[in-house]
Amino acid sequence: MKLASILFAASLCAACMRAPAQPAPRSASDADELAVMALVVDSVLAQPDAPFLVMADSTSASHLGAEQLDNFVPTLDPAARAEIIADFAARNAVSVPTPSAIPATSVIRISNVSRIFAGEGDFNAKWEAFFTRFAPVRSYNTLSRAGFDAAHRTAVIATGTVCGGRCGQGRLIVLQKTDGGWHIARRVDTWVS
Repeated sequence: MKLASILFAASLCAACMRAPAQPAPRSASDADELAVMALVVDSVLAQPDAPFLVMADSTSASHLGAEQLDNFVPTLDPAARAEIIADFAARNAVSVPTPSAIPATSVIRISNVSRIFAGEGDFNAKWEAFFTRFAPVRSYNTLSRAGFDAAHRTAVIATGTVCGGRCGQGRLIVLQKTDGGWHIARRVDTWVS
């Protein structure tokens, strides 16, 4: 009987220690966007030697407007390209909080990096403070909202990785959805510093 009480108490403690349930996506579009973000985090942004990655707390289109986006995805079907560009532009018209429910396998730490680097002062000292706070990670990342074609079979998402005042790169990721889920079809470098 004593063993049963101990096992019951242990199971209650284990249940209490589980991570809180993430809110369910509100729509199929939200689910697709979270799936695309997770794939990009795990396949593009995560570094195998780092225990986690730092994400900016708000989305960023990484300086990509409709004209630049059109230049980076010329191989897509023209009708789908127009839909994707319009959707990308609409979704990224304003920054929104980076979702905390991205279902990536990588560990993500969301940070208000704009607050870290805001204001006057020694920019190099701010980077050293960032490196100390997030050691051993030496960069932070941004994600845009995903732009989709009308059928939600093709998507594009912009990423940025910043590792110093003159260190970083941006990418545009083109994704395709098949019966097996989303996969990366193409990566295009959009800027480098």
